[in-house]
Amino acid sequence: MRRSIYRRVLLWDLLVLILNFDIYWKAEHRLMCTSDVCTAAERDRYEKTTYKAQRNVILCISACLLYWSIYRICKFQKDIQSMEEVEKRIKSK
Repeated sequence: MRRSIYRRVLLWDLLVLILNFDIYWKAEHRLMCTSDVCTAAERDRYEKTTYKAQRNVILCISACLLYWSIYRICKFQKDIQSMEEVEKRIKSK
């Protein structure tokens, strides 16, 4: 059981790491329109990449929160089952 949990954690961490690297890469290599030389199309592309980076940040955070909530629910379920087994053993004595 623990190995499957560790595998899932590893896969989620890998996904978050890849998304964070993508965000960093886009932030470092995006077009900077600080002067009037940029055209309207370049500004639109710059804004679009900014929105995509913000979306990816939100996706990373929501993926982490979703995984954490699923993990906690599964852990609570496992704890409840173990408590029920202990209760059955105590009642059978």
